[in-house]
This record gives sequence, structure tokens and C-alpha cells, in this order.
Amino acid sequence: VCLVLGIWKISDPGATSLMAYRKLTAGTAIKPVRYLPLTSIPVSARNAFITLEDHDFWEHWGISPEAIKDAIERNRQIGRTVYGASTITQQTARTLFLVPDRNWVRKYLEAGTAILMELILGKRRILELYLNYIEFGPGVFGLGSAARHHYGVAFNSLSAEQRIRLAVIITSPLRYDVQTLWKNRGMVAR
Repeated sequence: VCLVLGIWKISDPGATSLMAYRKLTAGTAIKPVRYLPLTSIPVSARNAFITLEDHDFWEHWGISPEAIKDAIERNRQIGRTVYGASTITQQTARTLFLVPDRNWVRKYLEAGTAILMELILGKRRILELYLNYIEFGPGVFGLGSAARHHYGVAFNSLSAEQRIRLAVIITSPLRYDVQTLWKNRGMVAR
């Protein structure tokens, strides 16, 4: 993992384990990633993802004990596991190296990989990888590909509302898209 992270510090992954998983388990055709350097993604768009997914992103070291504590408490109150506590770094670790199976072994590997990512890559590179490889629909990975897939334009041609809709669908990109997110009241951008 450390060697691969060292390589990815200066070059971009050709594919991820999540892409391979989707292709092998569901036969999903993977669209090419349209890579966007972090500097070409407006700060407001970056902040939308950070606000929705990991508001402590700039402060933690890959895992957020506070988010874990909150998720445990909320899930205990509900009586089942609904809320997770994965940081953007953990989500990136899962996307790049692991598969989305929900189990304790994967969570342990995800947390360890996240800490290594923080040490080797740094926050800005992690955020760049996250925004370029996060899943936005079946076979659609990254903001550049998502803009083309959902709106038929380059990411920087999107309106503020369209960018928000893309941010909102990442909570469940295989169930909802930018046109159907209203079906889940918790996902509606207001």
C-alpha cells in the first residue's frame, strides 16, 4: 500500500478496486475518468463535498473519533446501523484499495489505510483523488465524468445548482441520480 501511495502521490490511478469490483460483480461498464486537477475545481464545489461528507476533513488524521462516537450513539437510538462515520480519507481508501462490503475487517483495513494516506499523500491530494474517483452512478467515477454523464457538459460549465445535485447524490449514487434525488427526502437540496 505504501509503495502504491508513493506512486499515486505524483501520478493518477488508472483504475480503482471499486471500479474492478463493479465490473466483476455486476458487469458494469466503466466510463473513462475525466480527471480534474484540484486547482480546477472551485473551492465552493470542494467545500460542498466536505460539508456533506466530512466537515472535520481538514482537522483529523484520516479517522474521526467524534464522528464514530456520534454514529454509534445515533445507531443505538435507532436500534440498527444506519449512520456511518467514514471520513473522506476513509472513503477514498475504500474506493482505491478495498470493496464496499460492510464488515469489521474492511473497516479496520480502511482505517489503517486512511492513516497511511494522510501521512504519505496529504489532505489536498486525498481530496483531489476523492473528487476524481468517487462514484456518481453505475460506472461513473469522478466529477469530470459525472458532469458529462448527468449533464452532457464539462464540470466547469455546470451551474451552482447542478454542482450541488452532484454532491448530494454521492450518498447513494446507485439508487439516485440528479433527476431522481427528490425521491429521497433526505437528499433534496434546498
